[in-house]
Amino acid sequence: MQDDRFGEGKKPIRFLLDACKQITKPLCNTDVKIVLRDLYEEYYGIYPHISKHNKSRPLASVAMHPCENKTDNSLLEEALNNYVKANIFEFFGLNWNEFISQPREVNELMLKIADKKMSEKTNSAEDVENKLRREMAHIQGNKKIMPYKRRR
Repeated sequence: MQDDRFGEGKKPIRFLLDACKQITKPLCNTDVKIVLRDLYEEYYGIYPHISKHNKSRPLASVAMHPCENKTDNSLLEEALNNYVKANIFEFFGLNWNEFISQPREVNELMLKIADKKMSEKTNSAEDVENKLRREMAHIQGNKKIMPYKRRR
């Protein structure tokens, strides 16, 4: 997730200058860019290049930071979950690409209809189960039978 207050109240200049004073040999411009990037990432807590360097992950400095993950809790993830949960393929015969290429209003209507159909299907299954329970109770001579109610 993006932090809207990233870097607020921070003054990295002193940190950068102090760190740069410790460099004893001349650096080419590429090395300077790398050092400054590493110091920046260290200072802002993006990756601990200096304080707790993890040698088992040598490419960790270029790995995706959790803030860069655009799929968690995204609209795409929500749409995929809705597609699967509503069984769109079962009710409308549309695969994911066909479903997502529809206008938003059509998708919302399909989800609404699929939810209603799913509810009817669940109620129908509960009715069948309750009928079977009554028949079994009748066969066994037990007149008191509690209907099955699914928890939602």
